[in-house]
Amino acid sequence: MDAKPLHIGGFPSGGTSLTRRFLTGHPAVAVGGEFPLLPKVLKRFDAEVPRERLAEAIEALYECDFYGNFGERRVSPDDFELRDTYRFAEIYHKILMSNGKPPMSERPDARWFGNKTPQNTEYLDDLIRTMPEGKFILVVRDVRDTALSWRKKWGKDMLGCAHRWQARMDAGIEKVRALGEKGMILRFEDLLESPATQAQRVAAFLDLPDWPLFESFAQRNRRVVDGNRYSDSAIVADNKAKWRTKLTEREARRIEEIAFTTMTRAGYEPEYAKAPRPASAFEVKRSKARDLIAMVAVGNRYKAGNTLR
Repeated sequence: MDAKPLHIGGFPSGGTSLTRRFLTGHPAVAVGGEFPLLPKVLKRFDAEVPRERLAEAIEALYECDFYGNFGERRVSPDDFELRDTYRFAEIYHKILMSNGKPPMSERPDARWFGNKTPQNTEYLDDLIRTMPEGKFILVVRDVRDTALSWRKKWGKDMLGCAHRWQARMDAGIEKVRALGEKGMILRFEDLLESPATQAQRVAAFLDLPDWPLFESFAQRNRRVVDGNRYSDSAIVADNKAKWRTKLTEREARRIEEIAFTTMTRAGYEPEYAKAPRPASAFEVKRSKARDLIAMVAVGNRYKAGNTLR
């Protein structure tokens, strides 16, 4: 297997969907949708899977396919040549590329394959342990716009978002930097402002020939993918800093205080906060309560029928 795994992680409403579409503009890249249950599988296997556990690994991967990315055709142990061991990445590749959703099914010879799942950031260690030949792209978006999107899309608490963003992205940045040449940090705003420059960065990171700006990738029919109604819309350069007109000064300041350390580490300048002030225990508990109510009453405003109610 010459193809290598490519993992995209970040934060919910943090730009991973746009990054996926951007990357799949290159014919040698085939990145699928979300696999939020994949971490459970990764904890059960190592980079090498013995023959006697091949069927178990195949079944476990199918069971974690919450969004149906693997398609209808099922791979069996008989589809693999007889060997003592198999690379976990090889098994994942076989299933994903055999009959997965586009662009996987359309690019069987892609050099890079994988998925974009915001939660990948939390399980980066397991992804690299089970698929050490792979690379990881961490997508970072301004926490103020991310928190605003959480409220708009799911009705969730913005301070709770900032609290989780601070913890996940801080750990993610540290781990990706420790990966060296196997890790890359891509800022959402940089992708909006200069896609050509970011295309060159990604091409160098993945050792791919430069590709021209791909205008056609955003001209497909608009549809919902993984609960995201903008899955096939064009790159909008000014889709950033909306918090300036949508948040009050008080809201923006508190978000900045909670995420202060990671904001500055990622290159975002706090507008109002002067120093970090983590979320209090009361704010964390309140955000969890509000999020639970939102999950029942709101769900995902961009995907019909996606509420517990």
